[in-house]
Order: sequence, then structure tokens, then C-alpha cells
Amino acid sequence: MNRTFFAAVAAVVLLAPIHSIVADDDTELSDAAKYRETVMEAVASSFGGFIAVYLGKVEPSSKDKHLIANTRALAISSTLIGDLVPAGSEGGDALPLIWTEMDTYQKYSQDATAATAELARAAESGDRAAMGKAFKAVGTSCKTCHDKFREDD
Repeated sequence: MNRTFFAAVAAVVLLAPIHSIVADDDTELSDAAKYRETVMEAVASSFGGFIAVYLGKVEPSSKDKHLIANTRALAISSTLIGDLVPAGSEGGDALPLIWTEMDTYQKYSQDATAATAELARAAESGDRAAMGKAFKAVGTSCKTCHDKFREDD
């Protein structure tokens, strides 16, 4: 196996929510909470794939295709974030605060959808400066929501 493969796997693993990889308690999650974690893992994996290619940690033969595919997947998965916290889905990495501050959570969800869509547009254009700007916006969007509504690992 080559170093490029290991670098890509490391990037994805480091960015993926660790909670669902190793059980940290005996609490059984609802199917809705498990689904939320699955979707968020898809978001993290797509973002991690973009980062690995954008930063040159991996050099696929068709770099543009990989940037575009990862950002499209990220943008599509991000459209689901606002629907991931129905009543009764408490648990996992989501803090109970989400269910009492739903308007704020929905605003953050819309921000993530807009930021990831812009990143996909930038990747499709091939404009590295636009990708860098959009990349920062996505990171800020994720961090803002996680700082408020996600349990620390």
C-alpha cells in the first residue's frame, strides 16, 4: 500500500466522529440518532476527502474530478442536517440544547447548506482561491454549530 492511501485514510478517520466508531457507554441510541450520526459521518468523510486532495496530501490522476465529487457529496449530505433532530432522537454527540434552541440549530443548518453549496461551485469552477475562501466558510460553519450543539469528544 502506498503513502497516499494511508494519508487519505488518516484524514478521513481524523475528521470522522469518533463516537460512532467506538462505543463510549452502554446507552442504546434510537434509530433516528444513529441515522444522524451516519449522515454526519458522510459529511465529515466528504469534507475530509476534499481536504486531502485540495491540500495535496493525495494526488489522484484526476484531481479536479475528486475535488468536484467530494464537494458535491458534501453539499448534498449537508442539505439533510436540518432534518436530523426530530423529537425523540436525543443522544449520541448531540447536546440536548438543540431541542430547546431549534431556531438557532436550523439557522446553522442553513448556513452549512449554503457554505457547502458554495464550495461545490468553487470546485466545479476550478478556482483555487474561491475554493480556499469557501473551505474556510465551511469550516467556520461546522465549528460554530459543533461548539454550541455537539458534545466534546
